[in-house]
Amino acid sequence: MDIENVLNDIVDEVIRRLNNKLKQAIVVFTGGALGFEDALEQLKMMKQEGWSFKILLTRSAEHVFLPGSIEKDLGTNEVFYERELQGLAEFYKDTSLLIIPTLTLNSASKIALGIVDSAVTNLVSHYITTGTPIVAADDACDLKNPIRVNYKMHKSPKAYLDMNSRYLDQLRAYGISLVRAKDIAEASKSVTFQFNEKKEIQQPEKNSVIYYKDRILSRITVFEAKQAHSDLIVSKNTIITPLAREAAIEFGVTIHQEK
Repeated sequence: MDIENVLNDIVDEVIRRLNNKLKQAIVVFTGGALGFEDALEQLKMMKQEGWSFKILLTRSAEHVFLPGSIEKDLGTNEVFYERELQGLAEFYKDTSLLIIPTLTLNSASKIALGIVDSAVTNLVSHYITTGTPIVAADDACDLKNPIRVNYKMHKSPKAYLDMNSRYLDQLRAYGISLVRAKDIAEASKSVTFQFNEKKEIQQPEKNSVIYYKDRILSRITVFEAKQAHSDLIVSKNTIITPLAREAAIEFGVTIHQEK
């Protein structure tokens, strides 16, 4: 084995260890039940890919999920209960991501309004202000989720639906990546930094542009443009979040905003 191969092996091992160190997330379960099974499968998948979790169950989550079920399903003892907490310092260190797999309508509304009166709203406020990525599943808090038809929970008046949509837009404007529970793993990859383990990286030439006209441009949309080897043209009415601008620089995606 020559010196170059030895050095390459050492570099690969260093990168692997750095990536494992970066794959540490705080996971907060609130009391939302919609999407829970999908979320659990996604977290299991992430664990298989080397992620480690520190898990917090809020008071409402304890009423929804069976005692010990999270520990058993995810194979971890790093599970904390809000009723037992003396403080949140334990959840402010050694993490690169906050995941909320079952965001409730109540928590989503409070976060949108800047209300900080519980463990989950305190954690979200902390991670927003420190610029740490947040991924939240909106299955339970999106009143337009088609699955609500199955539970006869789809008859909200337009004014209530509009209010809910505004709150979810506000969360996106804060930089929170709202996804369906089945997409948690992919979204987590897209918003966290990982060292590339490939020795040779070839950047394909961009051959297209994506026209984007929704209200909020988020980091995850910029990542999707990168995956498609495209730049972005956004509507003049689109709000470009700070995280989206940072992602554009990080991923080499050019954002053109119409005048």
